[in-house]
Amino acid sequence: MAEKSGSSEAVQEIERLRKEIKTLKEDIAHSYYRIPKEEFENVTVKKITMDVNSQVQSRINGMRNVVGLILLTLSFFGISQWSKVSESMQKEILNNIQRDVNGMKLELSSNIDAKLSSIEDRLQDSQDLIKENQNKMQGFLNKEIESITKTIDIRASRAAKQETESQLETVREDMRSAQKTVMKTELNALRKDVDDRFISYKEALLKMDPLFQRALLLNDKDLANEFLDDLFRWTFLSNKYEDLDQLRLKYEKEYDFKHTTWANIAIGGMFLYEESFSPIYKKRAVSAYQQSLERVPNYGLPHAVRLIIHMIDVARSDDEKVKEEEKDNILKLIHHINAGSRSVTAYETYNYLDKLRNDRGVGKHISMLFSGFPDPMNEMRLKYEAHLQLLENR
Repeated sequence: MAEKSGSSEAVQEIERLRKEIKTLKEDIAHSYYRIPKEEFENVTVKKITMDVNSQVQSRINGMRNVVGLILLTLSFFGISQWSKVSESMQKEILNNIQRDVNGMKLELSSNIDAKLSSIEDRLQDSQDLIKENQNKMQGFLNKEIESITKTIDIRASRAAKQETESQLETVREDMRSAQKTVMKTELNALRKDVDDRFISYKEALLKMDPLFQRALLLNDKDLANEFLDDLFRWTFLSNKYEDLDQLRLKYEKEYDFKHTTWANIAIGGMFLYEESFSPIYKKRAVSAYQQSLERVPNYGLPHAVRLIIHMIDVARSDDEKVKEEEKDNILKLIHHINAGSRSVTAYETYNYLDKLRNDRGVGKHISMLFSGFPDPMNEMRLKYEAHLQLLENR
């Protein structure tokens, strides 16, 4: 009975020690919170479990030996000494187990500290590596930021420069616009002086020349064409017909003359042709009125020039066949002028012919035109009067 009681107490003591070891594990798990749980389990728990199992197994084997020794001793000392022996044996077992447990604790503590030290060393190495990588990344980012900053500065500088150039161009354009306005104002004033007969055409040409040269510096072809139109017209009205061709040769390639400019060149050629009957002047006149009609097909004044040139050929040609051909051309042209539903072409043609009826050069050819083609010319007169009535009613 005493033997059974002693064995039970030993088993209970072993169970208590196991609980103490379990408590120790839990304390360690809570105490070393700096180590990740998975890392701790992988490094220490497995080792502790193996050590505890080994020690407990060793203790059990030792107890078996002790029990055997007790039985052998009982055979010598007898049952009467059992209680004393049992008490002594329990103390010895407890002392041995306690000593072994203390050794296990010391060994476990040493192993855990060693493992923790190794882990801390690796963590420190990792932290150093992370810090080194962070420094490298920071250096890389600093260089990228510096590069981006330089790019932004360059682009900002370029944008500012472009903005400045744009502003300067705007200022230049405003200045050119203001200069154009001044040029047009001065030209209009000169036109008014001519129309009001305050100055002659020759005087107007003298005043125009410096003004025209200033206008050319603006490189505005529309403005230049306005000056050229008056330049050709006043040159023609000054009876400087030869100068018209010189002006044409000087400016024709660079500027696109207006239809009225080409008409004045054609008129100048027509007068020179009437004076000299030279085919050169006829060629100039024909080329010029064709240029005018290409720009404005229903412009009447070039048609009037064509009719006068045809009449000059009828009057001066010695070839009857040529005379008849020219008369056919005249008749076709008059029908063409009268054919349109709009009366503006007939009005402009008839109006210019009527103005030149008393001219000492071409007046006789115009009179022959009216007398030689009375019906079609009368039709043209009616269209002229109808259009004149429209103008007066406006």
